[in-house]
Amino acid sequence: MDQTLEFRSSDAKLNRLIENAKRGQRSNFIDVPTDCPQRDERLGWTADTQVFAATASYNAETYSFYKKFMRDMAYDQNVYYDGEFPMYSPSLKGVCGPGGAVWSDAGVIVPWMLYRFYGDKELLRIHYEGIKKYLRKLCRGDEERRDGHLLSAPFTFGDWLAQDGICAQSMRGGTDDTFIRSVYYYNTACTAAEAADPEEKSFRELAKDIRKSILDEYFSKSGRLAVDTQTAYVLSLHFGIYVDKDKVKEGFRDRLRKDLYRMKSGEKVLHAENYYEDGCPTIDIPLDPLLSPQQNAAKNYKQYNKLKTAEFHLRDQIEKAENERAYLESVLQELSQAETEQEFNEIRRELQETNYIRKSSGKKELKRAFAPRTFKTSSGLEVLVGRSNVQNDQLTKKADKRDYWFHTQHIHGSHVILRCAGLTPSDDDLREAAMLASYFSQAKESSSVPVDYCPVKFVKKPAGARPGMVTYDNYRTLYVTPEEGLVKKLFLR
Repeated sequence: MDQTLEFRSSDAKLNRLIENAKRGQRSNFIDVPTDCPQRDERLGWTADTQVFAATASYNAETYSFYKKFMRDMAYDQNVYYDGEFPMYSPSLKGVCGPGGAVWSDAGVIVPWMLYRFYGDKELLRIHYEGIKKYLRKLCRGDEERRDGHLLSAPFTFGDWLAQDGICAQSMRGGTDDTFIRSVYYYNTACTAAEAADPEEKSFRELAKDIRKSILDEYFSKSGRLAVDTQTAYVLSLHFGIYVDKDKVKEGFRDRLRKDLYRMKSGEKVLHAENYYEDGCPTIDIPLDPLLSPQQNAAKNYKQYNKLKTAEFHLRDQIEKAENERAYLESVLQELSQAETEQEFNEIRRELQETNYIRKSSGKKELKRAFAPRTFKTSSGLEVLVGRSNVQNDQLTKKADKRDYWFHTQHIHGSHVILRCAGLTPSDDDLREAAMLASYFSQAKESSSVPVDYCPVKFVKKPAGARPGMVTYDNYRTLYVTPEEGLVKKLFLR
């Protein structure tokens, strides 16, 4: 985006404000106009986009940028939201939901702003259908609720982080949601009327009716605005909705004077509502009375980042500890089913190689061939059962990709390979192999043991994983009960 604004004044702070706005635009306005660069909500929030649109267009050439962004919004509107515009765009396949007042209105405000700045009627023509579709959606809601052109809303972001909420710490301001949505409903009708062909008079009449409803509901006969908040006064003045403009200005000045006293220093604790829990319980946040509200906010935010980093590392350590615990439990399972000295020696070597016990000094011990347990199903297919985690790895790694792999579901046990040689095993073959997997597991004494099975090609060993630890997919599950008599019958060696 080429810079189009050069600003210089005698006020250094004003110069810095303009420069910061330009820097924010360059760093946070490329490809997707995100609301901020420092949080986890780095998304194209549509209200932030439309609020900044005029400023951005004064600062730099934004035509191509907004042309692309409006294409994204039009796609979301048509594919996911039945006429409304999303809360942010791209909307990630419709997961964010419709935006509501101020947010959805970006689909109306931005195309009209581009037309005013660049005079491109073609772009306005392209997006005019989207404006009409959105207006008709609002009209249907108006008719269904029978609100007399006052659009009620269960929730809107329209008055966000104001100083006049239900309490001093409320994220939502005190402005009536219906007032906010109705004002933007009026603006949408006005924009549709301005952009329409001359013969289309219905939108202009609708705009008049909406304005009259707002005046009747929210203004006294003398011209006083009943919604005494900064947001309400700004909306009234900006969109030209008032009985007496001077009285609205006077009420706005009084409101500003009152709100100056809401920012206090010297407090030791902040009583805030926790919006992340049901019922919004109050929590107490300790403050430093020697610091200003801004300094306390910065201090707590710094502490939050430290704790978030610590939580990340702690979660990583917990995950590693859980993996180690699972591995050691699998070793205990090996020990419980070991029968020969050779099997115990194999487990000892495994623990040495994984650095759990010290390797013996002196003459190097020779590794002896260590065959897995071998069985045959009733139909004659060979079944191999691992005796240790190391052998489990070897069995699965060396097996034909068409063979079938079995393991108890979320239960420590041996890897079991049903050797099919490319043949399709029978139901009895599968059930007998599953029964062997249940018998050589921690569920040996249980019944209806869940055993997962799949072709070997779907079994993977994660990089760096302990012996015997694998992942798998495309599996099915059999429920079997271990039978010692059948195990002995199928056993070969």
